[in-house]
Amino acid sequence: MKRTANTWCQTLLVCVLCAWVAGCASNLRSERVAPGVTFATYNLDDPNRVYVLTVERACAGYDLDVGWAQGQRDFAQRMPTSAIAALYDKPSATDVVAAVNASFFDQPPEITGATASDGELLQQPDRRYETAIIRTDGTATIVARLEPESAALVDVDMAITGVGWLVRNGQPNTVNWEQYKFDEVRHPRTVLAWNDRCWFLMVVDGRSAESAGMTFAELARFLIDELHAEQALNLDGGGSATMVVDGAVRNVPSDGSERPVANALLLVREAAAQP
Repeated sequence: MKRTANTWCQTLLVCVLCAWVAGCASNLRSERVAPGVTFATYNLDDPNRVYVLTVERACAGYDLDVGWAQGQRDFAQRMPTSAIAALYDKPSATDVVAAVNASFFDQPPEITGATASDGELLQQPDRRYETAIIRTDGTATIVARLEPESAALVDVDMAITGVGWLVRNGQPNTVNWEQYKFDEVRHPRTVLAWNDRCWFLMVVDGRSAESAGMTFAELARFLIDELHAEQALNLDGGGSATMVVDGAVRNVPSDGSERPVANALLLVREAAAQP
C-alpha cells in the first residue's frame, strides 16, 4: 500500500468516510487517530466488543508492514504486540500508528505460512491456508494454498498468511470455512480486510460475559454489513487478539493481559507524511 504522492489528506470528512459507510451500530464510538485514519469501538448487543481501525486508501504516506518479536524474523522469544510496535516506532523515520497481532505461530521462530514486508519476501508460502497480498502498486488480493515462488508474489509489498478467507468479493466465503473446525465457535478474532476505499484492521474481544467473540459467519456479516468489506482474512485470534493504537492496547485480551506473539501487522506512517 506504499504511495509516493506529494499531497496529503486534509479533511476530516475523508478520514471518517469508511467508518460510517454502513451507518451506526449499537453504541458506536469513533475517533480520529491521524489524517485519513479513524478508530471505532462497536458495543454490540449479542454481546460483543469490536474494534476497527480504518485507513483511507486515497491518503498517501501509510504502509502496512510486518513487525517481528525482537525486531527480526529469526526471533528467539515472542513479545506482546504493543512491545513489537514500540520496537518499530521511530518518529524521525516511521511512526507506528497502530498494530494488531498477525501470524499463527508455534515455538520460536516457527510461524504459519508466508510473510513479506516492505517489498521483501521473508518466508515462502507452504501451500496451506490463505494469504493476503498487497502489491507495490497498492492493489491487493487473497490467494488460497499459495505455492512457493508463485507469480502472485511478484511485486509484493506486504504478505501475511491467515487461516480462513472470511469475505470474498463482498460475500461470505462459506465454501472456504468447511475445512476448519473452529469456524462455528465464538472466539476472540483478529482480521485484515479491505474494500476499494479503505483498509481495515479489526479485533473482536471474546471469552467473557461482556464480549463472547464471533464465529466466522458472524465476522463475515459484520464485515459486510457494517464495513462493506470486499475481502477479509482471519488472522491469529484467541488470547493473541490485540489492538494497539498510538502505543496503547485498546481492546481487552482474553488472557487478562497481552499474549506474547511472533509478529504484528503494523500501520506505519512515513516520516515525509508526518505533520
